[in-house]
Amino acid sequence: MSPDLKRVLYWTALYRPHIGGVEVLASALLSTLVQRGFDVSVITTHSDLELPDRDEYDGVHVYRLRFLETLAEMRLSALLRMQQQVAQLKRRIKPRLVHMVLT
Repeated sequence: MSPDLKRVLYWTALYRPHIGGVEVLASALLSTLVQRGFDVSVITTHSDLELPDRDEYDGVHVYRLRFLETLAEMRLSALLRMQQQVAQLKRRIKPRLVHMVLT
């Protein structure tokens, strides 16, 4: 399989270091995909923790955006900036698959 076909973007509310059912399952799944040659990135939130905007766990690239704070502002300009950040990230990663987890 071409490396271009092996780019995955996984979008979830919480990811490591948070520990919960979805987070543990995602961590195991995404780490296994990396071991099998996939380029895996995660878009997630900071939640209520002070975490870096960019991180990496077991070869999985993690991008944290301030979704919750942006939604709480209830300002169209802030929402548009967030949309632009996501679009820019997607253009850079060029995923072949986007998987969203709704919890």
